Formats: sequence, C-alpha cells, structure tokens
Amino acid sequence: MMHQTAEISTAEAAPAKLPKRERLHHKKPVEELFSTGQSFIAYPLRVVYLLEPQKAEARSRILVSAPKKHFRRATKRNRIKRLMREAYRLNKTPWLEWLEGNGLYARIAWSMISKELPEYKQIEQAIQKTFAKIQKREEEQHAVDQ
Repeated sequence: MMHQTAEISTAEAAPAKLPKRERLHHKKPVEELFSTGQSFIAYPLRVVYLLEPQKAEARSRILVSAPKKHFRRATKRNRIKRLMREAYRLNKTPWLEWLEGNGLYARIAWSMISKELPEYKQIEQAIQKTFAKIQKREEEQHAVDQ
C-alpha cells in the first residue's frame, strides 16, 4: 500500500519559518542600523529600522532584545524574545510582499521598554503597528519626493 504525501508549495511553507538569514546578528550591520536608522515607539516595544534599496541576504532582517535591567531572570527575557520572534514570523508575509513590491530591504530591531511581562497579543499588535507605521512613513516620504 502506497502512502501519499501532501505536497506543500514553497510559498505556503515559507511563512512558517524564521531562518537565520532573516536574523540580524553581525556586529557591523547592527551598528549601522543603530547609528543611521530611524526609531519610534510601538508600545511596549522600541523600534529602530533602516530601509535601503541595496540587495541583502534576506528582504527583512530582524533583531530582538529584552533588557536585563528590567527583566533580571533570563527565562523572562527569553520568553519576551520568543514572543517577538513568533509575532514577526506569523505576521511577516504582507510585510515581505510590501518590501518586494517597493524594491526595498529592511533591518528592524525591537527592544522591550515595558517593565511588565507582556502578553502575546500586546507584542503582536506592536509588531503589526511597526509594519503599518514604517509603510506609512515610507509612502509619505515617497509622496514628498515626487
């Protein structure tokens, strides 16, 4: 008896992962992001981002952090970072499509600024707000340039 396996296209499988190439981890790109990037608050997160037309490994690369100052226990910091990565992973598809459509590459850093342990819904809303705000800023700047 032969077993049939369901075939999944790469487009359907792609959103389910967060590969290493989508993580920002080398010193030079991180320093460049923090020195030249723009920032804003999407409570409970601080966002620093940099959009550029240059080709990179991935369309969007992210960095997440939770300060030891507010969360002394590593388990809490790890949980916060895991929530941020998960919220990004589940909400990145429209963001990546927008970047692709505009020919842009993004670097984004999220840092927790709240002193309380957040719930997943708060983090997810902040990530979605981040994408919307960056898109709005970019479209406003593009309109001013023309």
